[in-house]
Amino acid sequence: MMPRSAICQESQWQSLAGEASAMSRKVSPEKMDYNLEVGPVLLNVGASLNGGYNSNVSLSKSSPQGSGYATPAANLTLMWPLTDLNTLKFSVGVGYSYYFDVAETQSPGGFFITPTSALQGTFYVGDFRFTPYDQFSLQNDPTQAGELSNVSRFNIFQNSAGVKVDWDLADLIITPGFDWFNLWSNQTSNQNLDRRTLTPSLAMTYYITKTLITGLEGVAAITAYSQDQAQSVPNSGNPSQSTTVYGQNDNNIYQVGPFVNWQLSEYITVTGRAGWVWGEFTGNNTPENAAGGNPSTWYLNLGWAHRLNEYLNYQLTASRSTQLSAIVGSNYVQMWNFGAGLNWNIIDQLSLSTPFSAQLGQVSGSAASQNYQQYSAGITLGYRITEKLGSNVNFLYILKDSNSSAYPGYQQWNAAAGFNYDF
Repeated sequence: MMPRSAICQESQWQSLAGEASAMSRKVSPEKMDYNLEVGPVLLNVGASLNGGYNSNVSLSKSSPQGSGYATPAANLTLMWPLTDLNTLKFSVGVGYSYYFDVAETQSPGGFFITPTSALQGTFYVGDFRFTPYDQFSLQNDPTQAGELSNVSRFNIFQNSAGVKVDWDLADLIITPGFDWFNLWSNQTSNQNLDRRTLTPSLAMTYYITKTLITGLEGVAAITAYSQDQAQSVPNSGNPSQSTTVYGQNDNNIYQVGPFVNWQLSEYITVTGRAGWVWGEFTGNNTPENAAGGNPSTWYLNLGWAHRLNEYLNYQLTASRSTQLSAIVGSNYVQMWNFGAGLNWNIIDQLSLSTPFSAQLGQVSGSAASQNYQQYSAGITLGYRITEKLGSNVNFLYILKDSNSSAYPGYQQWNAAAGFNYDF
């Protein structure tokens, strides 16, 4: 779970109770970002075309292969104000990345759906706010799993559907939630990752002041993998050879701890979460102890957002988490994540951001054991040519270091440029 920060001019946390809050919740089309109107439905439609070069599509240390690519994409956001308080929103981003110098089955390209794609409703009934949702994505990029190397394609479809209910008791808000998560791999070599997860959750939020809230949250994740039979699959690095895949271990993971959100001033926002995470893995074919046993450790999630002046705002994040592993024969990965994002506004119509990140991971399991560090640094330039037409230039560099011969370190840089149009 990635930390999120926001820059705000006024309090971003507000109780659901009270006349002022009820007025602030009313849906106003003037406050929505849209460029088309079809009856009561507001639409924001856009398209983009980017071209670039990836220096190492297979994340290889010894024989990197580069390729140019082109990526046309389209984005649609639909907003339907059903009443003054109740809204329905649908957003989806779709596209296709074509790599010129590698086969489609051996490239991180292909059809994709962005992780921001979702269907969500917001409905108020008295002191209750109901938020049903369905969020989905289709991704191919193997760098999204920092523990992977020597693999060019990591094609997975993810869908998360559920509902969250906020019960307003003035200064106290109780929020039960329910989520049903599914992951499907479109590659035979990764079908051991196919799984479904049931996630009930409960949070209690207390408003100390309008700018300081704290509380306690807990979540349980009950995961069952689909692959429970051994099968022989081709090696990603050498398709003429095969490996026996035994499937991952079913598991129950629990997490509980306090949190705090504090708007220190008009320009500074601080968020923090900490607590304990523990669980149990039950062996399917691979013994759970050989795959790393069971986790029992602490987690941490910190965020700092600061609007320094009219020219610069920045965000700092740090987190320690436990996540399910994408490597066969490993139960989980414990990782530290550090991030810094600087957003510059020096020249009119020109946006500049410089993100940096570092991930320090430890993969569980005697056979798949790995300590790795993945670093990235980038720069993104955006220029608004006209009111509807914009341009962008991006550069991203990734460096991974690892003590594993099966999943060694690598270097990759990616440069791209393109245009986007809002209809």
